[in-house]
Amino acid sequence: MAYLPVKPHKKTATEEKLLSYNLPQNIKLQALEVLGEIQREENTRTFKQKSKASVIFACVFLAYHREGITADPKFIVKFLGLEKEKINIDRTLNKYAKDVKINIPALTSFYVDRYIEMLGDLDRKELINEILEFINSCSEDTEDNVNVIRWMNTNYLTNIVIGITTFYLDVISKHDFKSKIWSEACNLTTSCINKYKNSFEEMYNM
Repeated sequence: MAYLPVKPHKKTATEEKLLSYNLPQNIKLQALEVLGEIQREENTRTFKQKSKASVIFACVFLAYHREGITADPKFIVKFLGLEKEKINIDRTLNKYAKDVKINIPALTSFYVDRYIEMLGDLDRKELINEILEFINSCSEDTEDNVNVIRWMNTNYLTNIVIGITTFYLDVISKHDFKSKIWSEACNLTTSCINKYKNSFEEMYNM
């Protein structure tokens, strides 16, 4: 008895969208795997426009996490061009990735790794440790740090990490600071990055 070959299923709009992004191949494959899990869990292969954007964001965020990288959620939203979709990041992460911890060391590593990958000539571990030691020294509960701590308590995590890291790379680090490469690594304009840096620097020098 002859059996007809099983036809591969037609890709959904969400799958096509994930494949269209300029992401590393391993991240794309992981994102598709996450998508399949979400589809099975929610018993659907298609999503409405607004929920589709949230699912795409969650798939890419979790794909990075499964590859050992805690990516900045705000970076992912901007990189994927999903800003206009007004994704509720906290709600989406609570739904799909509530066990993933997002903190200063994780985001510092994420951005510095991107910077080093583009430069190719810095010691990753040394530089990240230097920056984290500087951040820790700035956040110690001392009289000298009152203004910096107040600044950290009233700013978004992304702004804190990029502001302090930029200040360290530009002012303190012994390595030449490549601002254009850093801007590309952060996926932000130089003026935006300088705004975060200057905001921190003002508090640091008070």
